[in-house]
Amino acid sequence: MKHFDIVIVLLLFSFGCSPTPKDENTLVDTDLIKTQEEQPVETPLTNHVISGLPCDELLDFVAQIEKNSWIPDTLRLSKVGIYRELNNQNITYFNGRPFYHIPFDNNRLSYIYNTFTAEHLKELDYALFSKVNKIWGYFYRNKDATEWISDGVIEQWEFETEETASKALKEITSVSDIVYFNTQPYFCRIDNKLIIFQTRAMKFSYDQKPLFEQFIKESKAITPN
Repeated sequence: MKHFDIVIVLLLFSFGCSPTPKDENTLVDTDLIKTQEEQPVETPLTNHVISGLPCDELLDFVAQIEKNSWIPDTLRLSKVGIYRELNNQNITYFNGRPFYHIPFDNNRLSYIYNTFTAEHLKELDYALFSKVNKIWGYFYRNKDATEWISDGVIEQWEFETEETASKALKEITSVSDIVYFNTQPYFCRIDNKLIIFQTRAMKFSYDQKPLFEQFIKESKAITPN
């Protein structure tokens, strides 16, 4: 009888300690969530025909120039403070490299047009640029420089069609000396994407030119006529 009572107690204890059945959809791995929250937003490499993301040509290029000391640096970017369109809260990582989503109303073209020189940009089809689907910016700098550190930004403006991007390339080229005053920007197009190489001072544009030429050669992008 005593053995029977012991068995009953053990059975009751076993059932009492068993987890309550739950729907699989309600189970939450708190450790996994914590790990994901600590990691930067990462998006895998994607083909340039997919909408809304940096194209393969640009992703391949920024990986290539890292071999020649041109690296991204989010910390120094905040210290430079000149690239107001690049907000650290809008970073998405593609293949481990930071790209900045730039809202249209916070890009350099929009800022110049609405703040200072709209009267000098009357020939610019501003509505054309406002139709942009998405703008990405990539900040790079020379890791080996010490005193005068060259840096720049590569922007990708994605439009709905190649025709719109082609018109945008022609428009921005014609007003580059106003929008990018005292610098030497470079422009090209890949499919429906306008690509802009810009920097904060003319002296850094001399370093930027061979990078742009390398990009044109490797991507076979279309340059202004």
